[in-house]
Amino acid sequence: MKKWRIRKISPQKKDSSRVNVDFGDFVLGFSLFLVRKNHLSEGEEISLKQLKTLWKKEIKEKLKNKALSLLGRRPRSEKEITQRLHQYFQKSHLAEKLPFLEEKEKKVVEEVVKFLKKRGLLGDKEFCRWWLQQRVSFRPRSLKEIFQELRRKGIARKVIEEVFQEEDFSEEEALKKIILKKKTSWRRLGKKKGKNRAFRYLLGRGFSYSMVKSLIDEMKVFQ
Repeated sequence: MKKWRIRKISPQKKDSSRVNVDFGDFVLGFSLFLVRKNHLSEGEEISLKQLKTLWKKEIKEKLKNKALSLLGRRPRSEKEITQRLHQYFQKSHLAEKLPFLEEKEKKVVEEVVKFLKKRGLLGDKEFCRWWLQQRVSFRPRSLKEIFQELRRKGIARKVIEEVFQEEDFSEEEALKKIILKKKTSWRRLGKKKGKNRAFRYLLGRGFSYSMVKSLIDEMKVFQ
């Protein structure tokens, strides 16, 4: 069985947490943590089986770090994380280092997603709740439109409905915020044209006709 001797282990210039491992025929980059955990040292011989195991661990660690970085910024849905990890895998050319070390992309990504879910770091319900809160605070929408957005992001209907029941969301308040923001531009168009524009816009955002009419009259948008 083919074996490679580790000729040299040297720190990477741009990242002190990573090292280059020179196997003679090729050089691979590994995390310092992985090298120490597996007790790799210069002069040691590595079999193909050992090398493939190490390389898979390296890929999984890179994907985990990428996922944790993404989740550190905001919650993500399982579908979004899965898509981003596939993109990262392909852009990083993790499977193109050496043909005999190639790992099955789908399998590795699935293992990383499973790792995140097991530790409670990834949950569609948490993402759904965060998305709703963002819409309430910054970009008001009707429940119908928010529901459609979340479905497009791969969130199950049951999960969305549960979050909608749990969260205190006022569709009327969301509509008021939009009207306050847009009413000046609608008024400039004149009463008839502005009113038509307002209704088309708000109905297109998923609000009911009765709610739109009631609030436009109540807020005296065109009076």
